[in-house]
Amino acid sequence: MPLDNSKFTILLVISSLEHTEDLINTLLSAGFHIYKTENISSAIPVIENELPDLILSDMDKALPQEAMALSGLKNRGTGCFVPVLFLTSPTNESYISGDFIHDHVDFILKPFPPQELIIRIQHQLLWLKAVRTIRRQNKSLRATLKARDKLYAVIAHDLRSPISTIKMINSSLSSEKARIKDPKILKLFEMINDTTEEAFNLLENLLQWTRNQNGKTKVYTTSFNMTPVIRQVCLLFSAIALEKEIVLTNLVKGTHQVCADIDMVKTILRNLISNAIKFTYPGGRVEVEIADMPDHALISIKDTGKGIPRSMHPHLLNSNTYPSSYGTRNEKGSGLGLILSRDFVRINKGKLWFLSQEGVGTTFYFTLPTCNAEVSSNTKR
Repeated sequence: MPLDNSKFTILLVISSLEHTEDLINTLLSAGFHIYKTENISSAIPVIENELPDLILSDMDKALPQEAMALSGLKNRGTGCFVPVLFLTSPTNESYISGDFIHDHVDFILKPFPPQELIIRIQHQLLWLKAVRTIRRQNKSLRATLKARDKLYAVIAHDLRSPISTIKMINSSLSSEKARIKDPKILKLFEMINDTTEEAFNLLENLLQWTRNQNGKTKVYTTSFNMTPVIRQVCLLFSAIALEKEIVLTNLVKGTHQVCADIDMVKTILRNLISNAIKFTYPGGRVEVEIADMPDHALISIKDTGKGIPRSMHPHLLNSNTYPSSYGTRNEKGSGLGLILSRDFVRINKGKLWFLSQEGVGTTFYFTLPTCNAEVSSNTKR
């Protein structure tokens, strides 16, 4: 697409140049707007106030001073995206290389045909137009992402309180479940419980994911025993597993010391155990185990569920996708929980992976460094 020259302004920096009027007429005839100064130093105020689209300068006069002023200009916020085209004689060609450390500084040798000058100028302006388009789009994209993240954070934060209240009410009513004689009402009550739990987990993941995306996630690494942490999370899901007729077994015993952010570890465990229950049929099993390695602890969550289709394996832990599927009771997930778990494992210097076979089940593994490994890593740095 041809350029509309009338939309661009050229700053001429010319102290003494033969045929100056011819040069000006050539530029005006091509449709450009023109400013004129005697040297680059005096051009700085013009650049800051008028912001020309290109600088056309005579290099033959006072070359060292011109180059020094140019270096200062290209490192300034206002001038770094202004292309510069030097007019120079063949005898000065050997001095040109030092100025080409800057982006979009070009030259044209005298004498030059007017058409060649216009083509060279338009070449630089096409780059400038592309840069401005990209910067404008980036600014718009940043504003859109900022608004999106703020919306997510507001939604997650404001909905968390009422859903937490519903969870408390459901928990209180659970003790009276035995008194519900109508199976239809009992089924509805169980659906309310399940739906509330899913909504609460989604909001928790959404809130933490938004913080992570905004770079506001802070890691508080401490040394702690994984055994009570796993016990606490398993207890949280025991009622859900029981209601679905799934045996949730915690096989972790003894002391398993790790160095990590305990809240992030709880989030990882909640998401992985929740997924295991979601994708396991009634009558199935979910088992949580831990093994101590020389420099890390290996945690596994194994289920006897439906398994993950092989076609989804490459995408499941991919940053650019949020794959999700329906659970064994048509529970719908967002895919955020797994991605958040992956990010939190990485932040805590661990690894996350899985093994799965359709119709047999899935095992998710993740590692956390031991305190000895953490000390060793810091010593090496």
